[in-house]
Amino acid sequence: MATKEVITEIAKSIESAGTGISGFTEISFPLQRDPNVTSRELACVKEFAESVQEAGIKVQYSALPACCDMWFYSHEKKIPAIVFGAGELRHAHSDNEQVKLEDIKSCAMAIYNYLNLQVQ
Repeated sequence: MATKEVITEIAKSIESAGTGISGFTEISFPLQRDPNVTSRELACVKEFAESVQEAGIKVQYSALPACCDMWFYSHEKKIPAIVFGAGELRHAHSDNEQVKLEDIKSCAMAIYNYLNLQVQ
């Protein structure tokens, strides 16, 4: 289902709730973002994956069901983007948010490895 269809369905559901909710509820969807994927075949993705592996981190290609700046860079600026970071997604933005210092060091090493490839 496309973004606009989802928004329409949500608005219809609220309007037809029958409890008068539509009279005092204002709906807005300011951060509408369509899905975004950066191809694994791009040189920058392959080089970054290699850099991550060299830092001792298992390479994982996955999807993030959330909005982040990647969409802006990819769609608006036409710059290939990669979302990467330390920690576990299950802890992100939670009351138990945490990141192991060792994970931060490993991520920093992966970024260093990638930047080192770019200046050679």
